[in-house]
Amino acid sequence: MLSPARFLRALGNVRRLAQQTQHVSGAPFAIAAYWLAVRTPPLRQQRFRFHWRHHPFWARPADGVAFEEFFIQEQYCFIAPLLAATDNGGGPVVIDAGANIGLFSLAVLLAQPLASVYSLEPDTRTFRVLNRNVRENPGLRWQAFPLALWKTVGPLTFAATDQSTASRVYELAPSGRVEQVDAITLSAFVDAHRLKKITLLKIDIEGAEEAVLTHDNAVLDRVEHLVLEIHSDRVDETAVMRLVRAHLPHVHRFTRHVAHRLLILASRSADAGRHGFTTP
Repeated sequence: MLSPARFLRALGNVRRLAQQTQHVSGAPFAIAAYWLAVRTPPLRQQRFRFHWRHHPFWARPADGVAFEEFFIQEQYCFIAPLLAATDNGGGPVVIDAGANIGLFSLAVLLAQPLASVYSLEPDTRTFRVLNRNVRENPGLRWQAFPLALWKTVGPLTFAATDQSTASRVYELAPSGRVEQVDAITLSAFVDAHRLKKITLLKIDIEGAEEAVLTHDNAVLDRVEHLVLEIHSDRVDETAVMRLVRAHLPHVHRFTRHVAHRLLILASRSADAGRHGFTTP
């Protein structure tokens, strides 16, 4: 049981987080209740309903890291200006690999309502929330797939964690709740959906990025922009950067990314990194 002093500190932290949360709305006290639930382990799978510019979505306390990245840290504030500066023709085509509950995908669709977004998420419980968020927004060209991006196609042992953003391929870090999921290669997914050009490819797959890109680096020739989170504790960062630069020469580091990960934007255009990025 928390002491009175620790309880008051916890309430102070919840109030601070609720005040800092931007761009999202909900029922009265919903945001404060959400942040309180984030700090209450038995409530990790409880779903809370919010709105982001009139678009509904659900989130659990287990998704608190992603919620904070988008609505407090605003780590992906570059999405709208990046897509606005790109010639999208009939609407951008976006692949969100490691989509979690779909906040990156929804940010894309808020910026470009005509975008076609393909969201991949293998964690069983997290996918249910992602799929519900897709169904809550039926007017958008948004599809969700219960798939892990990997170097092979077929069954894959996956490690699901209480913090949804940390779930990963089991062999990369053997711990967590073991699940059998379906895996697909990047090239197999792109070919299955006949995607000749990809405006934006976002990859945040908890250390699987080196295996995926090594196996399928030729797909990067179809990509205009790559947003990639590099997990340097599980991959060879130098090798990944070298591979990316071979296909997308203009690589920028995101200056506002506060997680212990390297977030990069790799593009065909030298101007793409003007919004929140520096050239490493």
